[in-house]
Amino acid sequence: MNVTLVVFAPNGKSRTIPLKPGKYILGRHESATLRIPHPQVSRQHCEIAVEASGVTVRDLKSSNGTLINMVKASSAALEPGDMIGVGPFTIGVQINGVPANISPPAAPAAKPAPDALAETPPAGNPAIKSAEPDDPERTVTKAPVPSIKGSLSSDDSSVFDFDFDFEDDNKAGKK
Repeated sequence: MNVTLVVFAPNGKSRTIPLKPGKYILGRHESATLRIPHPQVSRQHCEIAVEASGVTVRDLKSSNGTLINMVKASSAALEPGDMIGVGPFTIGVQINGVPANISPPAAPAAKPAPDALAETPPAGNPAIKSAEPDDPERTVTKAPVPSIKGSLSSDDSSVFDFDFDFEDDNKAGKK
């Protein structure tokens, strides 16, 4: 069974990852076999198992949950073309070359802010806060991530480190 994951970052970048049979932990911790260093991704977010009988995903009690085709699920058998949601990332599943092409999911329509949040909060009331945009591109800070790629052989697909750039390096302050 040939399984390929296509990982779509919120900034539009994507990575294609072929998987060998086995179990893969997706998460932001250094011990994760498929590492996504993002604060909305739990240290051990979910597990993907590739076996002769099929491909499954299981949420590992992540803070934000794991979505299967836009629905929160604790575990599921994956079919060709299924989409897994992990934090702000979407991961397309290709099994034995099906579907031939995986496209990024359509961006959801922007939600209008509720009137109560759109107003300026009254002065002196710390219990009311103004709404901040939920934009991972603006809120994510990039921490140094030790690279493990150099220790891998060219055919090793058991460990990956997704290093999507979330901020402009020119804007990052250096001390």
